[in-house]
Amino acid sequence: NTSERIYCTFLQIFGTVVFATIMNQLSMVLDNMNFHAQEKEFRLTKCRRFLRKHYVDPGLARKILDWSAFQYTNEIQWQESKEIIEILPRSMRTSLALDLHEQMLSTIPLFFQTDSEFIGEVALLLVPERYNSGEKVTSYGQVADSMY
Repeated sequence: NTSERIYCTFLQIFGTVVFATIMNQLSMVLDNMNFHAQEKEFRLTKCRRFLRKHYVDPGLARKILDWSAFQYTNEIQWQESKEIIEILPRSMRTSLALDLHEQMLSTIPLFFQTDSEFIGEVALLLVPERYNSGEKVTSYGQVADSMY
């Protein structure tokens, strides 16, 4: 039957194209993961060399390497988030920032009497900072240039 053969041939070609597309996408994802893994390893290798060159205590060196790996991962995530947010129109950026941070910001007494629009504008200005456990961030009476 000619129509069945044409239909089966079409399905095979279509299936091959779909499979090739999926494999191409998978290959691109793996290449991207490889690139990030290599970049992370390159940074950690530089850090290891520096620590060995300066005879840093092994316990401290381990903490520094762990922190560097953690920081690299967060830096990539922050960069990706920032790239996504920057392409959005201002109103969508504000809405997204509000959705992500309103619950946290609304617990701060300074913002108790403010509306969501103002909190959204403040949320757009937030920049994450990371500190070690027990690290002193600020002191009472110290003039602040940031909110923690």
